[in-house]
Amino acid sequence: MKNVTHLLFVLIVSFSAYSQTISMNKHSVSLDFGSVRNRYVYPMNSLTYQSPVFTKYRIDFSVRLRSYGTWYLFSKSAYDFNPIAKLYLKDEKSILNYFVGLGVDARIRLVNDERADVSSSTEPIVALGMIGNFKKVSFSLPQWTRFYSNGISFSVLPEGSFHFSEKFSAFARYELSYLSVYKNQTHEWRQDCFIGVKYSWE
Repeated sequence: MKNVTHLLFVLIVSFSAYSQTISMNKHSVSLDFGSVRNRYVYPMNSLTYQSPVFTKYRIDFSVRLRSYGTWYLFSKSAYDFNPIAKLYLKDEKSILNYFVGLGVDARIRLVNDERADVSSSTEPIVALGMIGNFKKVSFSLPQWTRFYSNGISFSVLPEGSFHFSEKFSAFARYELSYLSVYKNQTHEWRQDCFIGVKYSWE
């Protein structure tokens, strides 16, 4: 019981120290790099822009461009382009918030792979999740559902950030995806890990 009380005390003190939120009414640009896919090295990176939350409607917009098979943004094989609009269920100053969103998964494939049924396509994304926004740290737990013409995909993308200042932060993200293909009833699990930096401004 003593240990439980001590743990609760530490959590309360820590919560108080970080209870001031970072403003969501800012533009931000982030760049991340991924190198671990399942159990092998596979270079990826993403460039993402996120708008401020429009206070009147509690909506923001983001656009992500991801390139595959390269450490740079310029790929000769594949890109993903993902614009998403999110509606927040609580005031943007809330420490914990929830959102729902709609977006597009535009997959641009520049190389045909005879070993897999992969081609350029555009499908809808339904997003939902929660965020925690504190003075020095923040986290997000989004879930994306993609609807393909021949299947469906579910992804969770937990991310944790540390804010060095009001403008600069670093983050790490883990992505776990499950794909089900209707035609031949195949299933695939995919794991990706990323680290990145973010710059924010008003």
